[in-house]
Order: sequence, then structure tokens, then C-alpha cells
Amino acid sequence: MNLEIRDFWQSYEGFTLGPLTLKLSEPVIGLIGVNGAGKTTFLTALSGISQTAQGHIYMNGVELRGVQRLASFAFLQHRRIWYDGLTLRTHLRFVRAFYRTWSDETARKLTEHFDLDLDKRVRVASTGTLAKLGLLVALARGASVVLLDEPWNDLDPPSRIELSRFIIKTRSESGPLFIVSSHDLSEIEAVCDRFIMLENGRIISDDTRDKVLTREATVPQLTSKFIKDGHV
Repeated sequence: MNLEIRDFWQSYEGFTLGPLTLKLSEPVIGLIGVNGAGKTTFLTALSGISQTAQGHIYMNGVELRGVQRLASFAFLQHRRIWYDGLTLRTHLRFVRAFYRTWSDETARKLTEHFDLDLDKRVRVASTGTLAKLGLLVALARGASVVLLDEPWNDLDPPSRIELSRFIIKTRSESGPLFIVSSHDLSEIEAVCDRFIMLENGRIISDDTRDKVLTREATVPQLTSKFIKDGHV
């Protein structure tokens, strides 16, 4: 799948994102930057949730507009979006009704893979369980692109490892294109095929994994550069 972002920008008081022009085809793309660099702004605008972003989004040569764009992107934000009094099963039934492309088979497989107790209420579910529920929804709805905003935040070490392994497994199975944001390079080193670094709404570095390895650079070296150049 080929995703093209052309002359894409968004501006609000005190901050401007872009303009950005990118061609993305790698299975997992890492979006790196310190807090305030524009990662969440970029993902929100790309998903179509924000109606003030300007520019053009193309998928396999076809421009995405309106509902078609919203349907193509699944955006999993780093914030609590679930209702405390409802069970996981009730959430899935509720969300399922909104998507014609929903796959019961995918939902079933992921429920088993994540070992989710669907009769558990949100108020007693762990942060890791809710993160898995969000991933299940994002993948079962059949979106072409999955946007994950700081997905490792608040997860315990075993859940972090499981999330990374799951992204790698999904990538190898020709799943959706993932764009994953993080301010911690060590979290995305193992899962990403390309690294895009943002600073103040601008791209300051953009390299595929192959190019990074060809230059005999590593993600830790990029971290050192990030710190040396005064970005943290």
C-alpha cells in the first residue's frame, strides 16, 4: 500500500505543523519527537478527526476525502476513551455497529491472542488490557492505516514487550500500515522500518531502516544525535 501526504499543514495559536510532503509504503513507520514536537497533532490531522488541517492525502493514487478518509484510518490515542461501567464485550458490540468493514473473525482471533476477559468491566481492567482492547478495535474495523499515539505509555514491561511483538507479527502478515509515535527511540527500534523525527512541527530526519543500517548508524546513535543537537 502507498500513502502519499502532500502539502499537509495545520496551524493554531503558537504552533504550526508542516507543510509536510511524504510518501509512505513501509509496513511500520516510527514518528519520533519530544513532547510538543507535533506528533499527536500530525496523527490527529492525518486521521481526519481534525477538520482544520489543510493538504491532500492519497492512498494508492486515490485522494481520500471526508468519510472515506475517516474510514481508512484507525486512530488509537493515548487517553482513556472507555466507559467505566460497561464490559469489554459491550464496548465491542457498540463499536461494531459503526463499521461495515468490521471483521468478527479478526475480533475473535485477537480476543484469544490477547487473552481478554470480555465480561470484565472497564473500571477493573488494567491499562494493558485497555490498550489491547483499543488495538483489537483498530484492527477489527478493517482500517488500511493504524495510527498509534504513544502506545507504550503506562504499560508495564511485559505488556510493552507483548505490544512490540504483536506489531512485528502483524507486519509480517501483511496487515495494515502502522504509524507509531513515541518520544522513546528504544521502544520503536525493533518494530519500525522507517524513522521520521519531528521538531516544532517540521521533519528534521527521515530514514528507512536500510539506510540507517547502510550508514552503520543505529537508533541509539540517533538518540545521541537527538540529545547532542539539543532536542531534549
